[in-house]
Amino acid sequence: MLYFVAGCTSAIHVGKIPTALPELTEHLGLSLVGASLIVSLFSMLSAGLGLLAGVYAVAACRGAALTGFLCAGIASLVGIISESLTVLLLTRAVEGLGWILVAVTMPVLLAAVSNQRDKPLVMGIWGAFMPLGITVTLLLSPMILESGGWRLLWQFSGLASLIAGLLVAWASRRVVLPEPIRLQTADIVATIWRPAPLLMFACFLTYSAQFMAVTSFLPTLLLERYPVTLAMTAQWAALVVAANIIGNVAAGWLLRRGFTAASLLIASMFLMGVSAAAIFSGLFSLVMTVCAATVFTAAGGLIPGTLFASAQKVVSAPVLAGVVIGLILQAAGLGQLIGPPLMTTIVEWADDWAAAILYTTLMSLSGLICALCFMRVPMEPSNTC
Repeated sequence: MLYFVAGCTSAIHVGKIPTALPELTEHLGLSLVGASLIVSLFSMLSAGLGLLAGVYAVAACRGAALTGFLCAGIASLVGIISESLTVLLLTRAVEGLGWILVAVTMPVLLAAVSNQRDKPLVMGIWGAFMPLGITVTLLLSPMILESGGWRLLWQFSGLASLIAGLLVAWASRRVVLPEPIRLQTADIVATIWRPAPLLMFACFLTYSAQFMAVTSFLPTLLLERYPVTLAMTAQWAALVVAANIIGNVAAGWLLRRGFTAASLLIASMFLMGVSAAAIFSGLFSLVMTVCAATVFTAAGGLIPGTLFASAQKVVSAPVLAGVVIGLILQAAGLGQLIGPPLMTTIVEWADDWAAAILYTTLMSLSGLICALCFMRVPMEPSNTC
C-alpha cells in the first residue's frame, strides 16, 4: 500500500496543472502556445523517454525510484521561484523525468513484495495511480490555490514527493529485488521487439489516444450541447475521470479470477467504441451522455491494469518488466500527443461533433484487432533472476 500511495504522489505533478493554469497564465503572461507547452510537456517526455527510463530502472530499480521522487520533489520546490515560462518549463521537465522514473519502478517494487497469486490484483490496482492521484489533486487544489496560490500548490506537490521518497527508501531497504542488469542495445531489442510487447504498446496507444481526446473535450461538448454551467461540466468531468479507477481495480480482480488479459482487452476496446459513439452522437440526454462517458472511462481502465499485470509475463526475467512498462509509458505519451489534435481535426473538417465517432471507432477497431492478435501470440514465462 505504501508503494501505491507513494506512486500516487507523482500524479499530483500532473493533476496540479489544470486548476493552476489560469493563475499561471495571468502571473507569467503566457500565450495560448505557452500554456499548451506546460500542459503537454509530460506527454512529450513520456513519448520520448519512457523506454530509456525503463532501461535505467532495470539497471538500478531502487536507485531509479528514489531519483524519481527526488527530481520531482526538488524541481517542484525550485519551480516556486519561476518568473518566466523558460524557468517554469525547465523545472517542469525535471518533474516530468521524476514522474517517469517513479512510474516505471513502482510496479517492480510492488511485484517484489507481492506473492504470485496476488500480483495480477496488485498490478491492476497500480494502474489506478494516475486517475486516483489526479482526481484527489483536482479536489484539493482549489482550496490550496485559494489559500496560497499556485506557489503553495507547487510546494505541496514537492513536499509530497520528497516525503514519499523517504518512505520508499525506508520501506525498500530490505526488499529483495531482482538482480540488476546492465542492458546492451541488443538486450533491449530482444526484450521489446517481439509480438507480445509490441501489441501491448499498440493497445495502450489506441487507448491513450482515445481517452485523452474524449476526456479533454467532454466539458466543451457538454457546454455546446446542453444547458449547463462551466462548474457543472467540471464536476461531471471529474466524475468521469474518476470512473477510470473502477476499471483499473476490476482488471486486477478479474485477472486473479482467471480471466485472460486478451479477453479483458477485447471487452474494453468494444465498450469504449460503443460508449464513445453514444457520447458524440447527440441522440441522448445530458445524463445519458455522462453515463456513456463514465462507461467509456471505466471500460478503458481495464487496459492499464491488464497491461501492467502482463508486463511480468512477457519477459524472460522479472527485472526486465521495467523495460516493457517504459515502453507502455511511451505509448501513453504518444497517444496523449496525437489523440486530441487528430480528433479535433476530423470534427473541424466535418463541423460536427458527431464526426468524432469516426475517430473513436477507428481507434477502437485498431485496438480490438491488436487485442485479438495478443490472444494468439506466445508470452514468455517469467523466470526467477
